[in-house]
Amino acid sequence: VDLAHAGKRTVMDVASITRKPVIVSHGNVMKLKTHRRNLDDEEIEAVVRTKGVIGVTAIVSTLREPTLQGLVENLRYIGESYGWEYVSLGTDFLGIEKTPEGFDNVMKVNDLLKYVEGHEEEVLWKNAMRVIMANMV
Repeated sequence: VDLAHAGKRTVMDVASITRKPVIVSHGNVMKLKTHRRNLDDEEIEAVVRTKGVIGVTAIVSTLREPTLQGLVENLRYIGESYGWEYVSLGTDFLGIEKTPEGFDNVMKVNDLLKYVEGHEEEVLWKNAMRVIMANMV
């Protein structure tokens, strides 16, 4: 179940009844930027309890600052606060018109990796793949 466009009540309800990990394919952290699409700590904790994953997005209006650093800030907040196994990159490049400064296309992913040193594979694919595979059985 992808909860990227779900409201708080839906996130909480789904997380409380699911037997499988959930995904938020593209979302950011409310504590860093108040935006209706961002997740508050209670929602993040609910996703983590399912052993799910949150894909941090490049939607500039959801970032505290519309830059590569703003994106990194969200990755690091989730990774350092809740565990690196619960965060991934969910850019939404195909759904956005404006990109963060310094992260204007998929080729810039390498610039991002130096800020998540030691967690590159988790953030780029392992965490999302774990959730996908867990939902296949």
